[in-house]
Amino acid sequence: MNLKIIIEPDEDVWTVYCPQLPGCVSYGKTKEDAFFNIREAIELYLRPAPGVFDKLPGDGNCGNRRLMVEKTPRVNADEIIRVLR
Repeated sequence: MNLKIIIEPDEDVWTVYCPQLPGCVSYGKTKEDAFFNIREAIELYLRPAPGVFDKLPGDGNCGNRRLMVEKTPRVNADEIIRVLR
């Protein structure tokens, strides 16, 4: 997965965001801080909420069809950043 990271100066901080992940925004006092912070923000953004797939309503049946749910794979932010470089 290739993600674009945009870092911009904003008064006395650097703002950083990932356009492909709406709302995934962070900042830092230096470019390095901002870059470090967006790595964590991306990891948290892509991590599913705890327990989100643990319980489904009812027995998981939808009429005559069985409901299939796949868990979202965990994504390591360091791996994403490595790919971006």
